[in-house]
Amino acid sequence: MSNREQEAAELTRSGNALAKQGDLAGALKIFARAAGLAPHIPETLNNLGYALICTGNPQGAVPILQNAVKLADHRVEFHSHLALALELCGLDDQALDHFMIAARLQPGLCITQWNLGLMLENLGRRIEARECFHRALQIDPNSATAHWYLSMSLLLEGNFQAGWRAYEYRWGSERFPSRRRNFHQPQWEGSPLHGKTILLYSEQGF
Repeated sequence: MSNREQEAAELTRSGNALAKQGDLAGALKIFARAAGLAPHIPETLNNLGYALICTGNPQGAVPILQNAVKLADHRVEFHSHLALALELCGLDDQALDHFMIAARLQPGLCITQWNLGLMLENLGRRIEARECFHRALQIDPNSATAHWYLSMSLLLEGNFQAGWRAYEYRWGSERFPSRRRNFHQPQWEGSPLHGKTILLYSEQGF
């Protein structure tokens, strides 16, 4: 390993530490320095590309992640990150291609299946999307995110009984934007409310 590669590796470790602490802007600067020193190392490019996505610059991430994929087209996470950047740029067809590649490279990984399913859902290919969500749940029956995504597909179809049941899993998904509020009082399960009081609060949106 050359001196430049060693320095890039040290910078990458520092960048990862900052990212874990939530300092994405600081991590981005360090990853950019590492990529400047070792642009031929795909992991370095992937780190930089994903940091650009997380800091709101998917357009800048696309060419960097494309280079990472060219250098290591067998890496699932590279294709997944590139697909995400392309999707955020509105390039849905290209994003779908890379989500499909990721799912094909590692079909036994739950996240690759529900990532692909969500992309298909966004493109209106609902039947294929549900197949992906069901495959994800076959891999990991406890995946809250897969249940949540499946629920939205079912609700859009009008299957409210199964859809609302699956929707309860949303609280366990790291991707769900709201956090569950905890109260001493029990959650309402549909029992008669005569003589009782119910509290309604906003969960998401309006």
